Amino acid sequence: MDPLKIHFDVYNKETCARHQRVILSCFGFAPFDKSASVFIAGEIANLVSVQFRPKFVFLEVIQILMRKKIETPSYNILSSLIITALNRHQDTLSQVIATGLSEQQCAKLDKLLEKEPGKDKDLGWRYQLTLLERPFQSTQPSKIKANLADLTTLQSLYLDLVPLVQRLRLSHEAIRYYAYFVIKAQIPQISRRADEDRFLYLIAFIVYQTFKLNDTLIDTMLLAVQAAINGAEKDQKEVYFEERNQRTQSFSALADQLRQNVETTLASIRYIVANAELSDSDKLSLIDAH
Repeated sequence: MDPLKIHFDVYNKETCARHQRVILSCFGFAPFDKSASVFIAGEIANLVSVQFRPKFVFLEVIQILMRKKIETPSYNILSSLIITALNRHQDTLSQVIATGLSEQQCAKLDKLLEKEPGKDKDLGWRYQLTLLERPFQSTQPSKIKANLADLTTLQSLYLDLVPLVQRLRLSHEAIRYYAYFVIKAQIPQISRRADEDRFLYLIAFIVYQTFKLNDTLIDTMLLAVQAAINGAEKDQKEVYFEERNQRTQSFSALADQLRQNVETTLASIRYIVANAELSDSDKLSLIDAH
């Protein structure tokens, strides 16, 4: 059939639906009907609980539909399902936050958004949250001490929040997503959020930053240990080469002394042998004496 003879303006919905069924049947695909919608909604809910970013959820849903040989619906349908799942998941997290946080814990979290003196007095007053965002990548004792102080602060908050964190059941991806928002955002952007959202972001930041700072300090320790090993090996080599030079000098002095003694003895023996006044037995006696 000539494609130019097809008039889409008279291509009614019934004919379109029939052709869709024929094409799906030809390729062995099932239509995206109500049962398929329920199935994919469940898959989206599972993905949202472990993979927060909508883009990745959307791409993974496409792959699931292809593997299951189910018709891919329109973008609007999929985006609506994903947004619904995200909102439902967010509501669940907010409910856990609302019922699980005590007033004392809320006050501790909000205190992170208050200003206090900076680590460097020249920097003046800074938000406590800002002071905890950038651990020092250094082996200097003062920097390590500052990191340890930050870890003490973060770990105290983290241990207090462990039961709630376990109830939230956040995936590593979700924790990283929320924490990165806190690290990159301005303090007012965080402060203006609703209580449950603000606390959720701050909790994720505390969890993420506690483990990150632990990793940083472990790396620092490994660098310090390696530096100590390198220094010890360098000192060992220097001592070895110094002792080797001393041994060489001692051997050289000993060889010179032996050479001088041998030359003296040989000179005496030559004199005795060349002496015509001595008998052979006298010569032997004198040579044995040397």
